[in-house]
Amino acid sequence: MVDITREEIKAQIAQSAAETDTKFAQMSGKLDLIVASQNELRDQLRETRADVKGLRTTILQTGITSGFAVLGIMLAVFAVVLAVQANMLSAFQARTVPIATTSLQ
Repeated sequence: MVDITREEIKAQIAQSAAETDTKFAQMSGKLDLIVASQNELRDQLRETRADVKGLRTTILQTGITSGFAVLGIMLAVFAVVLAVQANMLSAFQARTVPIATTSLQ
């Protein structure tokens, strides 16, 4: 068997420690990237929530305005129907039939 000297063991331990430190530094860098990405996603989520809140307000305002518009159209149609009915009633009560006049010359 080959005997390993104390210096070789120390060298292997130092090399192993250096490799561990390197891997730890790489993992730390990757973790920093993940945290930065998560913070960016959190900021985007906040912006999206603010946009959705504004959209809710817009939809609510549009719905209320549309309701008033439909109500106004219904009232206008009702007013036209009442006007036509009043004209028909007054024409019936007057019992006048327009006579077509022609002039013979």
